[in-house]
Amino acid sequence: REYAALFNKEHSPSTRMVFIDTALVTCPRALYDAEGEHIVCRGQNMLVEMLLPGDYEKYNSSSSWADKSAELMQCFSHWTHVRSGGRLLVCDLQGVRLDTPVSDSNDDKAATGKAASKQIPMSAYVLTDPVVLTTAHEYGRTDLGSFGINRFLRNHVCNQLCRTLQLT
Repeated sequence: REYAALFNKEHSPSTRMVFIDTALVTCPRALYDAEGEHIVCRGQNMLVEMLLPGDYEKYNSSSSWADKSAELMQCFSHWTHVRSGGRLLVCDLQGVRLDTPVSDSNDDKAATGKAASKQIPMSAYVLTDPVVLTTAHEYGRTDLGSFGINRFLRNHVCNQLCRTLQLT
C-alpha cells in the first residue's frame, strides 16, 4: 500500500493504484456452499476483503507471467524494485479497474457565470492480495526471495512507462 501511494504521489499516473484492506475474522459458525458441502469450520480464522465491482483481472504474477497490455502494472512492479534499492518487488497484481468521471475543478464559472460541464475521467486500479518478494524472505511462503525477484526481472519487458521513469 505504501509503495502504491508513493508511486501515485511521485508520478501522478492518470490511473491511480489503490490496495484494499483485508481483515482477519473468526468464523462464528460453520459455513456450507449451495450444494451443502462444508467449506469453513466454526472458529476458523480467515482473511476477508470487500467484494470488488467490475471485471476481476490478473495483471502479473510472482512466477513471472505478465499481461503486457497492463503497462502501468508492469512498470509499478519494476519501479518497486528500483525504489526499494533492490530489496523488494511487489507483484502478483490483480483486481479491477474502476472508471469514475468527476467534474473539472478548474471550471471557468467566475469568468462566464456558467459552471463547466466538462468531465475528467478519473480511474483507479483497485488491487488486492499482492505478493511482496524480498531478498530477506520477510513475507512468508509466497515471498520467493531473491530467486523470485530475479525470475520476475529476467522475464520483465520494459515498456514505455519504464523508459519514461528511467527504470531501464
